[in-house]
Amino acid sequence: MKKWTGAYVCHVCKDCNTAFVAEDYTNAQDMPPKWRYCPDCAKEKGIDYKKQTPKLNRTPEENERYKKLGERGAANLKKFLERNKSDKDFIPSEV
Repeated sequence: MKKWTGAYVCHVCKDCNTAFVAEDYTNAQDMPPKWRYCPDCAKEKGIDYKKQTPKLNRTPEENERYKKLGERGAANLKKFLERNKSDKDFIPSEV
């Protein structure tokens, strides 16, 4: 996980959709992140508000989705490397 850069950003609570300001761990630029619980919801759920990270707050469905994406990416990389075995010194041409 990235270290905190000292920036703050507006977050939207994952549970109650309340907006609040917190540390920016994901370099958010346009859309407010929605992976974090607000202090009130975190307290209700027994979660330590300060120890929340994007990866820890994923739902089981999100975890499964990211797992499938990782497997697909690994398979695509393997296919690419097998296809280009003879091109070990492959350097993409500059555009």
